[in-house]
Amino acid sequence: LEKLAAVGRLTTSVAHEIGNPLAGIGTGVQYLARTIGEDDSKRETIHFILNEIMRLDRIIVDLYTISRPSPMVLERTSAVKVAELALRSLQDLSGGGEIVVVLDADDDLPEVSMDADKIQQVLINLIKNAYETSETGSEVRIEVHSVSHYTGPADEGRPTHVAIAVTDHGAGISEEDRGKIFEPFFSRKDAGTGLGLYVSHSIIERHGGEIQVRTEVGEGTTVTVELPIEGTRAGDS
Repeated sequence: LEKLAAVGRLTTSVAHEIGNPLAGIGTGVQYLARTIGEDDSKRETIHFILNEIMRLDRIIVDLYTISRPSPMVLERTSAVKVAELALRSLQDLSGGGEIVVVLDADDDLPEVSMDADKIQQVLINLIKNAYETSETGSEVRIEVHSVSHYTGPADEGRPTHVAIAVTDHGAGISEEDRGKIFEPFFSRKDAGTGLGLYVSHSIIERHGGEIQVRTEVGEGTTVTVELPIEGTRAGDS
């Protein structure tokens, strides 16, 4: 625990020290961009630099999230409503309808004790990954349903969790990479930070839930989040 605390302090310090000069660099590059004409060949280079600055900024934000997780605010919330908000946040990513998005939910789902903002962050990350791996004309499917993890006669048939599954029909994940997808800084995307799934896994764990991946090369991937209906214990938040 002492080592983890030391790593957390170091991460926060490094993120802070990088963040300040990075903000100055970004401001300077934006100023240069305004002085360059639309037809100038340097605009492509300026655009590349700004994109890289934004990528570094995302890494810093994720590092802060990892090293200094904010307390959870648990409230009983509709998982379907949170999924709809996540989709609304990503509506520009679907390529003008080139990727079909389907949200399918059971009727009369129980509300879940969750930190809605954090779960929305997880779903945004999962849906964004599904968009990015999908080809034009394919479908991204989000399914929300109740799950019963049978623990005894008294619980038989009673839902204990709500599951949110995000399915794409992309390339799938190779067997070599499957054991690494929740590791920090692992990513096969050119602009990926490798921290999105790591942070998502941490958020779901703090809720007392689970996140599972089912994938086949060439047949797509399904990432399923299961959240306990009663929520995590107060001491876990």
